[in-house]
Amino acid sequence: MNRQEFLKALNRNLKNLKKEERKKYEEYYDEMISDIMETGISEEKAVKRQGSVERIAADILAEGGKGKVKTRDWRGICLVVISIILIVSCLLPTSFIKIAGGNRNTSISIIGGADGPTSIFIAGKVGIPWGLYIATFVVVLSTVIYLVRKYRKH
Repeated sequence: MNRQEFLKALNRNLKNLKKEERKKYEEYYDEMISDIMETGISEEKAVKRQGSVERIAADILAEGGKGKVKTRDWRGICLVVISIILIVSCLLPTSFIKIAGGNRNTSISIIGGADGPTSIFIAGKVGIPWGLYIATFVVVLSTVIYLVRKYRKH
């Protein structure tokens, strides 16, 4: 294993750490390998002297504090999922109306039963779902603001 493969494997095994922390350890081990190579030892032997990547990563993660470990952003994930669901729910009714004839004011009538006076008649008009559009706009805008503020901090 050469130096680049070693550092990539180390970075992959430290994926639970924040990017800055991973970079710090990667630079540290890169410097250690360089120092060993300056004594005349080959790159492969210098990498081999470091030990297994899994053991090094386990030691680093064991000594790491909670502040170093990145956590999942459940709030952001939920906002994105809800935004996608609302956007799809806004697009579906309009596509069904277009397929049905293209007119938003199409009457829907259902007559149930054929036994005379007990039949049921329901009629209504399909309107524009403004409440759904407003809710979608508010949630999508909140999601965008949340994500912009979150990634502006980093």
